[in-house]
Amino acid sequence: MSYNRFSSILRCWHFVDNEAPRDQNERLYKIKPLLNLVINNWKNLLTPNECIVIDESMMPIRGRISFRQYNPSKAHKYGLKIYKLCTEDGFVWNYDIYIGRDSEIGLDKPGSVVVQLCDGWKLGE
Repeated sequence: MSYNRFSSILRCWHFVDNEAPRDQNERLYKIKPLLNLVINNWKNLLTPNECIVIDESMMPIRGRISFRQYNPSKAHKYGLKIYKLCTEDGFVWNYDIYIGRDSEIGLDKPGSVVVQLCDGWKLGE
């Protein structure tokens, strides 16, 4: 595929209608339907057992995104912070992209992240 063809496909590739009403606080509204589809497919593939892992990853990015994070102690200092719930084998069951603020549910920040990632997971299935 030529570069010009790839560029024109990438320029016209959309997942949501830009004119549709949306929540002004949702920063990921353009890719949220795709993220939800991927996460739901992952959840249907496997149900984790009792041993799960909550991980924080930094996806390197230097682009102009308002919720890009800076962490000088990481190998990739700039990027998107992603919280993941994984099985002990490394299968990602759920994830959440940190957009600069969390919805606190009466717990501290790590506790809210764990409860949010474990939403929909039932032990013993």
